[in-house]
Amino acid sequence: LVLPPTVAPIQVVIVPIVFSGKDGETKSGKLVEQACFKVQEELTRAGMRTVVDNSEERPGAKFYRWEMKGVPLRIEIGPRDLRNEQCELVRRNDFTRVQIPLNEVVHCVKQTLQEIHEALHEKAKETLRTSIYETRHISTAASEEELEELRRRAGHGILSLFLCGRESCGNEVEARLGVSVLGEAVHGFIQLTHAEGTCLICSDGGKRVYVARAY
Repeated sequence: LVLPPTVAPIQVVIVPIVFSGKDGETKSGKLVEQACFKVQEELTRAGMRTVVDNSEERPGAKFYRWEMKGVPLRIEIGPRDLRNEQCELVRRNDFTRVQIPLNEVVHCVKQTLQEIHEALHEKAKETLRTSIYETRHISTAASEEELEELRRRAGHGILSLFLCGRESCGNEVEARLGVSVLGEAVHGFIQLTHAEGTCLICSDGGKRVYVARAY
């Protein structure tokens, strides 16, 4: 699960990478946690929804839990990062990792969240586009084989066909294909090859509409 940053309840989870055991490791772990909370404070002041996971779980378990919650961006900070005055951003949409300076964390996180939003939006558009099947030359005299092919495609996506707007034609196409009329195609979001054509039922002039199975 990857939620778009604009709607994610938590946009960024900050995970300290600390080690328990020796006194030196315990001390460095405390410094890492302090750095994590400082980053959280800066991001929160900038309007971002964040959380620091300083639980006793292993890092891998923390990563998995927040991935299941759909948090789009993870920040990891360990002792080496602290020495280098940097942190690591992990994008959940593609698991890309990048090191950034700690003093640029607000700017870099804002930019990364915007990039994640745009990437998810483009992926959603492409998924929708590839799930739409455009019908162009199906007529009222369509064979049963042609209708069965349309029914099959409707079971796996969305059909785009022409209807004149009469309720009777809409009802008939729903009955013949086992679908529900979703509405007219909106230009701009999906590029259409033909906006107007011949109604599938009555052969009058019609506009392109979307139909699909309703569950």
